[in-house]
Amino acid sequence: MAQLLEPLRPRYDYILIDCGLKHELLTINALVAADRCIIPVQAHFLASEGIPDVLELVRNVQGRFNPELEVAGILLTMYQSRPQLCQSVRASVGEIYGGSIHVFERPIEQTIKVAECPAAGVSILDYAPKNPAAESYSPGRCCGLAKGGMNDLLKKRMSAAQQAAEIAVGDEAYEALFKGAPAPENSSFCELPITRLRPFFTADIGFHPYPPEKLKAFSQQLAEQGIYERIIVRAISGSGDYEILAGHNRTKAWQMAGHEKIPAEVVTADDARAVSIAVATNLLRRQDLTIIERGKAYKAVLDAEKRQGARTDIGTSGDSRQKFLTREIVADFFGVTEYEIRKAIKLAGLIPPLAEILENEPRRLPISCAEGIADYDAASQQAFVEMCSIEGYRLNKATVQKISRACPPPAADRQDIYAAWRQARADEAQRLAAPPRKISFDRKRFAPYLERLGSEAALEEQFLLFLRERLG
Repeated sequence: MAQLLEPLRPRYDYILIDCGLKHELLTINALVAADRCIIPVQAHFLASEGIPDVLELVRNVQGRFNPELEVAGILLTMYQSRPQLCQSVRASVGEIYGGSIHVFERPIEQTIKVAECPAAGVSILDYAPKNPAAESYSPGRCCGLAKGGMNDLLKKRMSAAQQAAEIAVGDEAYEALFKGAPAPENSSFCELPITRLRPFFTADIGFHPYPPEKLKAFSQQLAEQGIYERIIVRAISGSGDYEILAGHNRTKAWQMAGHEKIPAEVVTADDARAVSIAVATNLLRRQDLTIIERGKAYKAVLDAEKRQGARTDIGTSGDSRQKFLTREIVADFFGVTEYEIRKAIKLAGLIPPLAEILENEPRRLPISCAEGIADYDAASQQAFVEMCSIEGYRLNKATVQKISRACPPPAADRQDIYAAWRQARADEAQRLAAPPRKISFDRKRFAPYLERLGSEAALEEQFLLFLRERLG
């Protein structure tokens, strides 16, 4: 939500977010993105009884996501000056909360004009500007909010929202994939020496670090603007070090900017939750991930699920069924198909030289070829590195299929693979060198058209035109 509000921020002095009655995700998102919140309370006894629940929600958001969130005040609404009940509620709210929270002096009046103005399609300020309700909404009634410094505050709110999302999405993945809620959150905020931080090592999640140019630009940005978003870490048992769950590039860029310590959020997490936090947000939101990065991330999640809750009392067929169900759950959570997951995980099995070619120079190694090569073990795949390194040569699917038939995977001698490849290339060269075959037609069946067109060449042109229109 904070990201959506960013382009609107320079256009307005205030942005009001109207929240629902329930303490749902949208309300929490609004509180994470906000600088201040106003608690509207209907001037009825039961409505005023809900104030402690709202304040508890605000405190939870302040403690976990947005420590700078402030309560601007309690605003009584639908107020009528004559009924004794409204006056009693107003007095009680001021007496109970007025010492610690600002209670707006003048409530929002309830009049029939407020109900009529929506039908007229205008606000109460235009519909009945002198009505008591309109005066209640007049400028200067709400808390003052200085514009100076608000850009920095908004950046902090956006960063807090992003950080909260990383943990929240990770925990949603943990609950969906591992069938269990995470332990009660007792995270702490501190600054940690960068020398005590270790890259994520619980699993190979596959995400590449920023290239040097991008990392340098990121470092310059942090040097100018400061760091608003904490990294997320967990303590490494038996040492004073920490494993980074989120924020590897942030840490490197911050260190390049000359800092020795970095703001961090330390969470308690088992391996499954750690993997969930490390991969879930990236898989859901990053569109620049390569298929191999995604494959390694999917595999890390599936492997963690297997370690976390694999059954040892099921046979082979049951085990296959369990794997199928797990892939189905993972596919549903990340919004992809099971085929996409299987394909990505398969390609993640390519050895590093082939993976680098596929990611950086896909024209030299099409995905259709890479899928066939991935069926081989690491030693056998080495043979294909040379094929993909020949200048001007492009491996094709037909060649890989011929090699697979001659040297069935998963293991094959490299010299046998080379021999099959040379034979496939020779067959391809022979096919290309052979004279084109002539296409013949039954002259009797085409006789009526020949009479109308006048020649076989004209008939050939019409036939080619038909094929272009139908087949492209």
